[in-house]
Amino acid sequence: TMIGCVGEDELAVAALAGLEEAQVGLDGVKRSPAATGVALIAVDAAGENAIVVAPGANLDLLPGDVVLPASDGVLCQLEIPLETVEHVSVIAPGTFFLNAFYAGDGYMVYGVGLPAGFFTRSPIGNQTWDFLSGALDIVAHELSHGVTQFTSSLIYLNESGALNEAFSDIMGTSAEFFFQPTGNGSMQADYLIGEDVVRPGGIRSMSNPAAYGDPDHYSKRFLGTADNGGVHTNSAIASQAFYLAIEGGTNATSGLSVQGVGAANREQIEKVFYRGFTELMPANATFSVARAVTIQAARDLYGAGGNVERAVTEAWTAVGVN
Repeated sequence: TMIGCVGEDELAVAALAGLEEAQVGLDGVKRSPAATGVALIAVDAAGENAIVVAPGANLDLLPGDVVLPASDGVLCQLEIPLETVEHVSVIAPGTFFLNAFYAGDGYMVYGVGLPAGFFTRSPIGNQTWDFLSGALDIVAHELSHGVTQFTSSLIYLNESGALNEAFSDIMGTSAEFFFQPTGNGSMQADYLIGEDVVRPGGIRSMSNPAAYGDPDHYSKRFLGTADNGGVHTNSAIASQAFYLAIEGGTNATSGLSVQGVGAANREQIEKVFYRGFTELMPANATFSVARAVTIQAARDLYGAGGNVERAVTEAWTAVGVN
């Protein structure tokens, strides 16, 4: 039971005012379509110290997520439908942007996270949020959206949109493994996304998507219209294929095993996916097309019938993409 909440109308006015203050335009930037979703308004038990949490365009804070205090205080939540929330470049005091996004033409925006004592509730538990620019994989993720803009131009909708997101997660993770030592701790390379600033655990997993409520197999893909057709959710299918092609293992849904190239040869799979996604991929690509172009890239780079082609082929088959 939520107690000590201010009136719904009063809260709505405060929320919309806060969002209006936050909508400072990016001069000279070609804006991508305005984000839509809900504003989450968190208020302490006394009805004071309201904060506005504005979901953004690329990394996930899903509509309906609840912001709660890490202390014993009780927060109220109100969802305000947003028709046209423009991208945020300057965050007004009291407004906290739990996201990062690529705004086009080389411009990026990184959220400030949440104040101490607040957290979000996710499938893996309660999580705190630090400055989004503090995570190497998030920064590389957003930069990779710029690469996509000037190469494949994958349409940000349905399967091509999911591939767009997957490529950014793949490159973000690859950047971690290039610059950081492998491990499970802070500032170490792993297959989680955003784990250095969204703690514990980050927002997605390439090795175990289901732990975060994401599909690890094509048969489990999201088929609704939310999130541009589930681009952040369905991206996990391609990310799982990338992971299996490197590390090997068994897909939990299909039960099919993959003989990966091994961690020592991860650069082979990184180069295959980079070539496939940037040089061979059409803008309206489906998962089936992604399978075909990455297999072709493996042949181009490492020869037909070799270990790399086998690993890529087995990985896509394991995640149900034929």
